[in-house]
Amino acid sequence: MADFQFLTCVPLEFLDELTPLAALDDPFRAELAARYASYMGRIGTPDGNEAASETWRSQFLDAHFPLAR
Repeated sequence: MADFQFLTCVPLEFLDELTPLAALDDPFRAELAARYASYMGRIGTPDGNEAASETWRSQFLDAHFPLAR
């Protein structure tokens, strides 16, 4: 599992002092890079306002599907 919300940078010299716990094989390494690019390239949207959404839905339905009165 990879959490792209929390990233940090460390100097390369610091990594040379560490012992790797695991490694990704080539197909998985490419997929991780693709998923990261997809995550970083997504379009951010604000959280929706339920009351505003309900008003918009009602206006849309009334305009396009008027009830027979």
